[in-house]
Amino acid sequence: MYEELDEYLSGEFTTDYWYDEGFSIAREMLEEFNNNDWEELLNGILLKSTEWQVRYAYCVDSDINDDYCR
Repeated sequence: MYEELDEYLSGEFTTDYWYDEGFSIAREMLEEFNNNDWEELLNGILLKSTEWQVRYAYCVDSDINDDYCR
């Protein structure tokens, strides 16, 4: 699932599309993450573009990865 999210967040979006529905699609992907996906994300997030990181930050909240952090 990480690869899907990575590709999606790297895509080209209009601002309207991202804030209207794009972020919710990314959020649904995050909800499907398993432990390996979270590890991949944590190991590579600082290597991503600023735009990618901002998109990720917008669609994640503090409880989305509670299972991984336990």
